[in-house]
Amino acid sequence: PQEEDFDQWASWFNDQKTTQFLEQGKYPNTPNQQKEFYQNSLEKGRFLALIKTKKHETLGVISLSEISYEKSSCQIALVCPVFSKAAIYAPLEAMAICTQHAFIRFGIDRVWAGQAYPGLNEWIRKLELIGYRTDGIAPLGFRHGITVTDAAYTSITKERFLRLFEMRKGKLWMGEVKARKMLAVIK
Repeated sequence: PQEEDFDQWASWFNDQKTTQFLEQGKYPNTPNQQKEFYQNSLEKGRFLALIKTKKHETLGVISLSEISYEKSSCQIALVCPVFSKAAIYAPLEAMAICTQHAFIRFGIDRVWAGQAYPGLNEWIRKLELIGYRTDGIAPLGFRHGITVTDAAYTSITKERFLRLFEMRKGKLWMGEVKARKMLAVIK
């Protein structure tokens, strides 16, 4: 992130719509707190990157955390509140690139994520395009203030990743054109 990114990044976690399915949003957030979070995350070994368009418009943030070489797994998380007509599939592409990074560079065997369910069901279905599968549903597993819903846990294994990686000629992300066609089928 650049210095000017922290104002926008911090504001996402002050927005009720953005945080409705996140743990964040219970306390006000400031750019200084966001900078501190970023520095602390790097020190703790979290992988963090901003999602940007080709013209450098900041759309969101993605991270790999709970990186465990003993369990050979990590958690992936994404917040992408800014919609760009120039980068409609940016959130899904970021998930694919970051997932690929976890397998290729970290040597992880499983990347997992948790989402509020059914609130993020459409997103869960989109993740199937890049190999994620639902592992299970935790009843009442998500809580944000007064809102309590189930949580869906999804993951992609190294085996599934390698199959897709080979089929897609060395990339997990299949490209915007193929993504659009595949999404039309699952809707």
